[in-house]
Amino acid sequence: DLVEGNIIAHMPGKPKGLSAMGYAPELKDVPPSPCSGEFRNNIVYDWSGAAFDNHSPAAGLSIHDNIFQQKDQMLIDLRQFGSGYSISGNRYAAQSKTPFSIAQRQMSFDDWKTRTGDDSKMELARFVDPDRDIASYSKQIGLADASLEGFLGACREGCRGHWNPKLTAQMVNQYIRDGFGIERQTPGATQPRG
Repeated sequence: DLVEGNIIAHMPGKPKGLSAMGYAPELKDVPPSPCSGEFRNNIVYDWSGAAFDNHSPAAGLSIHDNIFQQKDQMLIDLRQFGSGYSISGNRYAAQSKTPFSIAQRQMSFDDWKTRTGDDSKMELARFVDPDRDIASYSKQIGLADASLEGFLGACREGCRGHWNPKLTAQMVNQYIRDGFGIERQTPGATQPRG
């Protein structure tokens, strides 16, 4: 299984909420068997749970070339660290002194690197405007009610043949991606600029 090119952002509040990304093959309604997963070129920013977690063993797990930037939540929470696991090339930022965990034991970045062999960097990513949301997009396109509710109301007013292209998911998604310095969505073009 491959997960790539996602931006998962802006779910502050609830402490220890759901993780932004996770690997749990047992939830797929398939017979148990050795499974592998790869997570690459994703951004997790300001999420209320761990940026990544796994709740079940995997034959292989590769987490690379992601940006995980959290305030006071976990970066990576693993139930176990297996010999088929590889974590590298990520950029991390967290306010917590112990933003990593293996088998419910929280640890510092230095301890994490020693335990996992992770060669990632702990450095803040400089995004163009990572706090963009639907309300700021609504304001940019000139909606009278520049809020999530106003945007949804404007969408409901559209009808076949008179659809406003500014009210499509494609336009909103690109506005959010631009805030993270991501080029227009094309295969292989998911790396952040800068």
